[in-house]
Amino acid sequence: AVLLGASFDDAALALEDDGDLARRSLANRRFHRALYAGCGNPLMIQILDGLRDQAALITVAGWGICPTWDDEAAEHRAILAAAVAGQGDLAFDLLRRHIQTFADRVVEELPDGVR
Repeated sequence: AVLLGASFDDAALALEDDGDLARRSLANRRFHRALYAGCGNPLMIQILDGLRDQAALITVAGWGICPTWDDEAAEHRAILAAAVAGQGDLAFDLLRRHIQTFADRVVEELPDGVR
C-alpha cells in the first residue's frame, strides 16, 4: 500500500486555488515530488528533483501560453485516488498521460514558427 500524508493531498489539490502562478507551481512540484520521494533511493530522488526543477520553468511558461490548471487538478485527483487505492499500474498510466497531455497542450498552443 502507498502511504500518503495530508501534505500530498494538499499539493494534489492546490492547483484549484487562486490565480497565483508561483503558488500553483510550488504545489504542482510538491505533488509530483510526493509521488517519488518515498522510493528509498536518495540518488534517484536527487536526479528527479533536478528534472522537476527544470520542468517547473516549462510548467509556468506553459500555463502562461495555455492555462490548464483546472484540467491538471482533475488529473492530480485521479492519480491520487489510484495511489491511495494501491492501484500502482493505474497511477503510473494516469501520471504518464498527465505529463504527456500537458506537453501536448503546450506544443499545440505554440506559434507555428516556434514548433
